[in-house]
Amino acid sequence: FASSRAVAGISCIRPSASTGDSAAGAARAPEALCEAYGQLDIAARRYRVAQDRVPVAHHERDLSDGNRWAWQCLFPQPYAPIVKAAEAREGLPPGLIHAVMRQESTFDPAALSPVLAEGLMQLMPATAREEAKRGDVPFTDGTLPQPAVNIDLGSRYLSRLVKQWKGNLPLAVASYNAGPGAVSRWIERGGVSEIDVWVAHIPYAETRTYVSRVLGNLARYARLTGSTPPSIPLALDTSLRADDGAF
Repeated sequence: FASSRAVAGISCIRPSASTGDSAAGAARAPEALCEAYGQLDIAARRYRVAQDRVPVAHHERDLSDGNRWAWQCLFPQPYAPIVKAAEAREGLPPGLIHAVMRQESTFDPAALSPVLAEGLMQLMPATAREEAKRGDVPFTDGTLPQPAVNIDLGSRYLSRLVKQWKGNLPLAVASYNAGPGAVSRWIERGGVSEIDVWVAHIPYAETRTYVSRVLGNLARYARLTGSTPPSIPLALDTSLRADDGAF
């Protein structure tokens, strides 16, 4: 019934031009759309509303009671019980899965990349099979777009990367995008001992942007939920390397 009410409410969001308060109604329309899609737990649509209809001023300012709705619209938290359980099981910082999900798929469970990465966390089928095997998790390729399956296996892979890089989140996030082997090569180049400088010199423009955005997402999710953001040491341990056989 709640979903039915939300669907009905969406049709009532655009105010009639004949009403005296149409301007005020139009100004509140993005907030109402965000609330409706939030009730429906359609994060992909909610996020698009934020991008298309939410004034920049609402989310460029620090979080407050007045603009919390805009932050929640721009940084949705779909599948929260599944995500929280996965983060707790894998020892991941709260908000990291949503931070990755936001950048990977913009919360679309049906997302399919040109290289055939699938679902919310954009897992390659081979990676999913490897994580399922490691965790003794029943899995078939056709189930990868299912949110629960994708989040389960994606969080396992993300956790393995965080552990592989001794908790260094920039290296783990870069590996999620470009692969651990590439990250190892970039560390081996030498000449950089600060993690922020290392990120700025990542040779792949996509990965360089990806790392900055995922970590930015994570900071905003921490602000939104009131959790403590993970600390990121400035010093880069240049002795770190990917495990043999990492992919």
